[in-house]
Amino acid sequence: MKIFSNKQIDHAARYLLEGGLVAFPTETVYGLGANAQKEESVINLYKIKERPLNHPMIVHISKKEDIYYWIESLPKEADVLIENFWPGPLTLILKKSKYINNIISAGQSNIGLRCPSHPIAHALLKSFIKMNKGYGGVVAPSANKFGRISPTHSSHVIEEFNLNKDSNILLLNGGDSSIGIESTVLDLSNLNEYGERIPVLLRPGYITIEQISNILNCNISRNNKNNVKYSGMMKSHYAPRTKLKILPYYLLKDMHNNDIHNKNIAIIHFSNLHYNSNSSLTLYKISNNPNEFAKKIYSQLRYIDSIKYDLIIIEEPPKDIYWEAINDRINRAAS
Repeated sequence: MKIFSNKQIDHAARYLLEGGLVAFPTETVYGLGANAQKEESVINLYKIKERPLNHPMIVHISKKEDIYYWIESLPKEADVLIENFWPGPLTLILKKSKYINNIISAGQSNIGLRCPSHPIAHALLKSFIKMNKGYGGVVAPSANKFGRISPTHSSHVIEEFNLNKDSNILLLNGGDSSIGIESTVLDLSNLNEYGERIPVLLRPGYITIEQISNILNCNISRNNKNNVKYSGMMKSHYAPRTKLKILPYYLLKDMHNNDIHNKNIAIIHFSNLHYNSNSSLTLYKISNNPNEFAKKIYSQLRYIDSIKYDLIIIEEPPKDIYWEAINDRINRAAS
C-alpha cells in the first residue's frame, strides 16, 4: 500500500470539499467519492458513473459521532453493531434527518451509512470532515460505470475512466482492496418501537447474517417487505462485458471440446480441473477459501474480460453463509 503524506490527504480532502471527485481505496472495493452535501457534485457523480437517480448512494463517515448529522435517531441495535463492526464493511440503513438532500437517498426517508476501515479512506474522511467544520460525509459508490465489475485496485479505476494527468477525477492509489466485495447492507430503518424489531439483510457481504444475529441476539430477516432501495439491488450488476455463466463442478469436469462448439471459454474454478492441452478451455484457479475467492474474483473477471473470450464460466460455489456474498455477486453478474 502506498503511504500518503498528510499534505496529500489534505489536498484530496479539499478537492472533495470544493466539489471535485476523488477515487480512493476502501477495504471492500475502490469508491468514487463526492461531497455528500454538495448537490451539484453528487449529480456529477451520478452522471460520470451513468448511475440511475433511483439508485441510492452510501454516505461514508470517519467515526460513530459523525452519524448524528445524518439521522433522526440511533436505534439501540445500530449502536451495538457500530461498536462491534465499525470501522468495517457494514452499511446501516437508518431513518435520515429531514434536511438531508433526497438525491442521495433516491427520494427515500432513509439513508445508508458506513465507516470504512482502510487507513487511506479513514484519513481522507477525517481530514474532509475536519475541514468541513466537524460534520458531513462523502458519498462513494464503487469507482466504475454503473452495473460493471467493481474495482479492487487503482489500475482498475484508471482503466474504467481512462484517467490521465488531465482528468477531473483525483485518484489515491492504495494497492489491492483487502476484502474485495462490497459491504454488507442491513436495514434498521423500519424497526417498530412498540413491536417487532427485526433487522433486514438487504445485501450480504463479508460480515455474515450469522455474525449480526449473534451480536444482536435476535433473528435477522431477508424479506425486504418495505421495498427499501439500496446500493447493489439491481438484478443485473457487477457484470463483465463477456457473457457469464455459472455451472456446477460435475458439469465442468466432464466438459469436452465437442460441448463448446469451437468457442474460446475461460473457466474460473476452485476445485481441481484438468483438460487436454489442445482444449479451447482456459482455466483460472482461485482458492477454495471464500474470503480469498472474494478478494480475487473481481480482479480475475476484469483480466479475463480484457482478453475477450466468447464466454466466462464460474464454478458454482457452495450454498452456505460463507459463500453467500459471492453467490449474490456472481449470480447478478450472470443475469
